[in-house]
Amino acid sequence: MPDKSKESSLDELSPLKAPDPAPQGSPAHLYDAVTEKSQKDGGISEDDSALEKLIPHKEDVPHSDISLSHRILNFALAYFWVGPLVTVYWCNSWHIPENYLFPPDPVASSWISGAVGYSIYFLATFMQDNLRDFTVRQNIFVQCFVAQVYSYVMCWACINQWRCVWVLLDEYTGIYLLNAIVSCLLASMVMVILRVHRTTASTPSTIRMDFPVENHFTIPTLFEVSTGQYAKAADALFTVLVVDTVGIILWRGLWEIMDVTLTPNQKGESGAWSLVISYSVAVILFITHDCVKILSIYLEDKHWAVSLVFEDFITVLNTMVSVNHWRGYWVLMDAYLPYKPASHWLCHITSFVLLAVGMTATSIPVLGCVFDNRLKRGEGIVFDNFYFTHLQTLWASWKSKRQIAPSTEETDAAAAFPVAKTTDSETPY
Repeated sequence: MPDKSKESSLDELSPLKAPDPAPQGSPAHLYDAVTEKSQKDGGISEDDSALEKLIPHKEDVPHSDISLSHRILNFALAYFWVGPLVTVYWCNSWHIPENYLFPPDPVASSWISGAVGYSIYFLATFMQDNLRDFTVRQNIFVQCFVAQVYSYVMCWACINQWRCVWVLLDEYTGIYLLNAIVSCLLASMVMVILRVHRTTASTPSTIRMDFPVENHFTIPTLFEVSTGQYAKAADALFTVLVVDTVGIILWRGLWEIMDVTLTPNQKGESGAWSLVISYSVAVILFITHDCVKILSIYLEDKHWAVSLVFEDFITVLNTMVSVNHWRGYWVLMDAYLPYKPASHWLCHITSFVLLAVGMTATSIPVLGCVFDNRLKRGEGIVFDNFYFTHLQTLWASWKSKRQIAPSTEETDAAAAFPVAKTTDSETPY
């Protein structure tokens, strides 16, 4: 957020500006980008003023006030387009190291994957400000190129990080119900204590957009250290080694519980049951969204601790939706698609390209912490998967810039070539 000492006239003109941070990549974040740019420039430019009118203010994007048709579109695109594509990418990218990285020795292969994944994640987290500052100074084409290369590298890093923890736990602790339940409960307790339980909810419950570019490289850390190189490095290291690892353990525990309990001898049927669970819970959450939000506001007024417990419960449901969604499509692909390197590479490339073109490639990796009990007035139970709404906002901002450009050029031309005023009795000759 911009420094409070640099307040501009935009703050006075915008009484609706909220103190609480909006979900990353949300329309409210676009408004923040315009606000910050205006403050750095010393006020509201003509471009910013027109853009501000089209990009909603923070409180002008209450998720319950999105029209029903748009909410249905958001739900459909998240659960039937973005979510499946992300799972296709993960499933096939996961198998690629299995084919090339010491296939006979899964333990050695996993340790190497971990070394690669954790190293890249630490560097990206530690250098996120440098990456952002470099990219925003470039033209739009360089920005898009750098952003997509970054997304692709982070996707590989995330998969290698997860593969390391997951496979090593399978090899060293085994796969059985008690182990899965204990690891899931312990990991969940740690996430609750650290107040980052929302981090465990993933696509399609949440979607991260590739714009604005200022937020593209943001990886929130647990302690949010912003000064001091050693302190920032320690914060980044703790986030990557502890928070990310605990999140992986929680997901593995839930996944293994489903593996053991949902028709373990019938892979296709087991995957189908996971999808039934995922879509059923998702539809219930979708239908009851407004009621749940009202209840969250009521509990927040009663006591913050009660509100936090309720938000964590909703987070658990969204995590179950995410895990079963991924597992359902993953198991079905393993059961019915050919296990061949060519097939894996084709699905890997196609799914990433489609997500990048759709400006949501950063939904693939898990980037940093999402904090509990930060959003107030019922927003804490909202998980941002408003894909269609984000695209609408981007389209509106693009149209506004197109409208501003011609008028600015005409004004500049008029200033450069003034025309003298004449009366009826005068001629310009």
